[in-house]
Amino acid sequence: MKKMNFALIELALLVFATAVLGCMLINVMSTLRAGAQAAGCLDNLKKQGQGIAKYVADNRGVQPTNNGSTGSETGFRQTYAFQIAEYVEPEYAKRFAYRKKITAAPSIFMCPGDAIQDNQWYPMSYGTVRMNLFPHAKGEYPFLITYDKIKNPADLFAVMDANHALPTHPAGTNGIQPPWYLNPKTKQYVARATFVKDLSGDGVKESYAQAKDKNSVWYFNGANARHNMCVNALFVDGHVAANNESEFVKDVHWKVIMK
Repeated sequence: MKKMNFALIELALLVFATAVLGCMLINVMSTLRAGAQAAGCLDNLKKQGQGIAKYVADNRGVQPTNNGSTGSETGFRQTYAFQIAEYVEPEYAKRFAYRKKITAAPSIFMCPGDAIQDNQWYPMSYGTVRMNLFPHAKGEYPFLITYDKIKNPADLFAVMDANHALPTHPAGTNGIQPPWYLNPKTKQYVARATFVKDLSGDGVKESYAQAKDKNSVWYFNGANARHNMCVNALFVDGHVAANNESEFVKDVHWKVIMK
């Protein structure tokens, strides 16, 4: 009887140890997968930067606008991604034809960490910074500042992780709302979507709430901190980096300084 009890205890300990090791292995694999996704995302942004640079070179120094969305065939063709795809991923536009079945084929415009990979309406995981850098509407065109006129390209966000554009949340392809923009004529900074909400509850105000509708809040101003609460971003000068909340809200990353 004692031998049987001892054997049962040994078996229980073995089962317990196996369960603990299994949980540890799952956590390690999850961490490795998240790290690989973050690295893949940064690589995507780096390649997009190369595409933007080639576009700028072919268009007299003017970067692509983002006057479009993936809500229609015409709108999709006016997105920055469609405009630079010919330089970095020619098959992008063909694969993501409007209203056609979209496969989960890898694309530099789809973040590996984006939970939505198969989507026939909004095939894009990234958003551009609006107004001075990538105007989205005609009313924003007068504020476009071309890359060659920017004095602080290494500081400025250009493209970053974003929420998928949805009819109920027009972020993503519609661009990231900047807290400030510069009026090129007056050289004055104008507040646009300043950080006034702390939605993550860590003491850092990282989000914007529209004044006319207090219930309409843009978490991270349309960006997405999908990589361990960090927003991966491409800067105007072409380098990429992960940004935590404290770094994300710094004015230096949003305020254009003209030469």
